[in-house]
Amino acid sequence: CYMLWEMSGLTWMPKQPGFDFLADPVLEVLAFVLRSPNEACVESALHGLGHLQHHFPDRVPALIDSFLKDRPNLSPELYAYAGHASRGRVL
Repeated sequence: CYMLWEMSGLTWMPKQPGFDFLADPVLEVLAFVLRSPNEACVESALHGLGHLQHHFPDRVPALIDSFLKDRPNLSPELYAYAGHASRGRVL
């Protein structure tokens, strides 16, 4: 599930005319997935958010900050990845 957002067009879709109406639903889905107990799914959502960070430089970090406050017992690796995603530094 890690690369689900790569296959979905998420990385190129925000550049398309008319994407604005999809911005809220896409961010809501990713925020919902962040609440999953499955760390692989959470990592996947962080990956998708990391790709969207430069399109939504205020909203993505806010979503990730909220996620980190709600999940204080994350693994150090996932916590670090969340920081990278918040800054748009995902590969």
